[in-house]
Amino acid sequence: MNGYPELVWLAAVVGENTGRKLSAAAGGWRGLSVRELDGLGLSAREKRSVLAVQRLTASGYPSLGRGDLSSAEHVTRVYAARLGGLAYEVLLAIAVDGQSRFMGEFEVARGGLHGAAVTPADVFRPLIRAGASAVILVHNHPSGDPHPSPEDVALTSATSLIGNLLGIPVVDHVIIGGHGGGAASFWQLGFISPESGART
Repeated sequence: MNGYPELVWLAAVVGENTGRKLSAAAGGWRGLSVRELDGLGLSAREKRSVLAVQRLTASGYPSLGRGDLSSAEHVTRVYAARLGGLAYEVLLAIAVDGQSRFMGEFEVARGGLHGAAVTPADVFRPLIRAGASAVILVHNHPSGDPHPSPEDVALTSATSLIGNLLGIPVVDHVIIGGHGGGAASFWQLGFISPESGART
């Protein structure tokens, strides 16, 4: 469990076995429905505990006002303090409605210093549950350099293609550089166009 503090916290609240099942759930554990919890083989007591933790942690999501998430600068201000000091990569999918208002935040991948394994299915599963109209991807580069890697570009291109098909377009992907390294916006860099999604 070293290097994964969230798993330690989950284990302390719901038990190590349940914590491991939750931490391995595709698309993150925070938005799992009762039916999906049933699929993990949890007892009634474990499900109640998980639902209570979901409810409590939901109150920790950032409070963002109407239109705020249309600005890459505002996304950077909100998430730089949270992600900039991490020693491992975290990829968040931020669900927004048709007016760019915050609907939910989902951790869809967590990895080591040099990357986090993720698939487009991991990204969109919680967004579909949330009824998102669009998504903003946010992740950090612990190295400090926020410039998109080829893997970042490939992931954004794939998720944008699928998002357009699902009606949940990727409107931006913001990378936070660690150690005060600044940030990079795919939209501002021209990798994402409002009309066609990500450009390769």
